[in-house]
Amino acid sequence: MELEKLDRASLRTGIALVTIGFISLLFYACPLFSQPLPQRVRIAVLNLEVTYSLEPTLSMPLTDRLRQELFETGNFQVIERNMMEEILEEQGFQMSGCVSDACAVEAGQLLGVTRMVAGSIARIDDLYSLNLRMIDVETGEVLSVISEDYTTSVQQILTEGLQEAVTNLVNSQMVAFLPEPPKSDSAPTAAHTPALTQAQLDSLPERINGPIAGMDFVLIPEGEFVMGSPRSEDGHMPNEEPMRQVNVGPFYMMTTELTQNQYRRIMLGNPSEYLDEHTPVHNVSWIAIQEFLRRLNAEFPGHNYRLPTEAEWEYACRAGTTSPYYSGNTRGGLNRVAWRHSSSEGISIYHPQPVALKEPNDFGLYDMHGNVWEWVQDCYRPSYYDAPYDASAIVEEGNELRVIRGGGFESPFDGCRSATRRSLEKTGHRDDVGFRLVMDVPDPVEETHE
Repeated sequence: MELEKLDRASLRTGIALVTIGFISLLFYACPLFSQPLPQRVRIAVLNLEVTYSLEPTLSMPLTDRLRQELFETGNFQVIERNMMEEILEEQGFQMSGCVSDACAVEAGQLLGVTRMVAGSIARIDDLYSLNLRMIDVETGEVLSVISEDYTTSVQQILTEGLQEAVTNLVNSQMVAFLPEPPKSDSAPTAAHTPALTQAQLDSLPERINGPIAGMDFVLIPEGEFVMGSPRSEDGHMPNEEPMRQVNVGPFYMMTTELTQNQYRRIMLGNPSEYLDEHTPVHNVSWIAIQEFLRRLNAEFPGHNYRLPTEAEWEYACRAGTTSPYYSGNTRGGLNRVAWRHSSSEGISIYHPQPVALKEPNDFGLYDMHGNVWEWVQDCYRPSYYDAPYDASAIVEEGNELRVIRGGGFESPFDGCRSATRRSLEKTGHRDDVGFRLVMDVPDPVEETHE
């Protein structure tokens, strides 16, 4: 009996020692258990703004999927739709129509979150454009902005596209805000604008004949303008904001797009699909244009023929106007200055048209709206956040996209606006994309004294 009691006591002691040893092993060998789990950032998502020929009912499933993708990154504690609506309703906050950054910050403060996500999705022809931005509720700063274009279906955006978009949004470290115009000129630029006195500016010729017949340049005077478009403008896209004031130096711009005979004169060939010597050269890539410019400047040195920067292009297109088109804001006004196809208006245009047959703008430039899209020098960014204020070109190593402006013969009414901008790979070419040249003003001649 005594032996049996001893065995039981030994057994209890052994179990206790094993338990203590196991707990100690867990504590020392697995410090993860003694560390707190990483804290997720509290975030809320405004309903995506659905614009431009998309059904408003798409907002809810797209926004819910966006919430799910944000949660699955492991970085965020996402406020659910029902809870968000309940809290904001109790506070008397109207969520409908809340699309601005200021409105997002106000909603975020009421919800008690650190970050807000807002955005929009639009459809233009077969292209879906998704824009998202993440906003710091405390400071109101936009922490990251992304823009993704899809040629797929809404269903594929729901299943694949939003996951990629959220990854890019989270990984983006761009702090987007509106600083004062920088005082330095360190931003990359394709333009060379010499310092000119007022007398030298006044003496610049208004027109210069280029080296090839019909290649006429007009002086675009120095000035400033507001680049981009307001959200109230019909056809406005998120890649046209934020609006900013840009200072532009003087330069010369071709009155028309480069024609096929002018291109052939330098390149000894013509890539255009629709052949007509007085029609804009098209089916030409941004890369091919660089070779054209190299040859042109080698044969006719001293003028620095080049593509316009994006800011120069819009400044020249507007010619002092602030309306959507330099002809105003009506279809009739646009049709006076632009070649474009419109079945609803009984206008049948199926290929580029000869240049300079429509009315020019106040700078004397033809076909800045419609006919063919025009390449500019800049790399494409999905917004104007952190863009230069001095009309210099945006140059980014590794960015394969370039900007095209002005709309083409296949573009809808809203797609030909002065602020309209699209992207195309620098090796891409289409039958509705061409270009025009600009030329730097000459350096001032230094006065000599005997």
